[in-house]
Amino acid sequence: IRGGSARYVLLVGAEKLSDWVNPDDRGTAFLFADGAGAAVIGPSDTPAIGPTVWGSDGSQLDAITMSGRFEQLRDPSGDAEYPHVVMQGQAVFRWAVYEMARVAQQALDAAGIEASDLAAFIPHYFLG
Repeated sequence: IRGGSARYVLLVGAEKLSDWVNPDDRGTAFLFADGAGAAVIGPSDTPAIGPTVWGSDGSQLDAITMSGRFEQLRDPSGDAEYPHVVMQGQAVFRWAVYEMARVAQQALDAAGIEASDLAAFIPHYFLG
């Protein structure tokens, strides 16, 4: 955009979490999956993308962990299991739903808009 070769750009990002999740773990697999998002970026008087608002809570560090370490894969016996994301599904879900509303409101406030200005708010789509 800045170079002048495009006026608008479609930015697409994706994540592939299915390699990191045990599909038989009912406490984890129902929340973590592959996903993608997209945004159209265009010219602006302000040279930035934003505002950006992030939400996290370090006090919940035990709620999402790994089943092992990647170093264990170096075991010459070949018996090591591939590490997976493991979480306390209900606790994470409750926290995420509660925090999403708070962080979404912070994002609206930072952008200077009201919820009524949005045509839609789609925080998550799951095809489980």
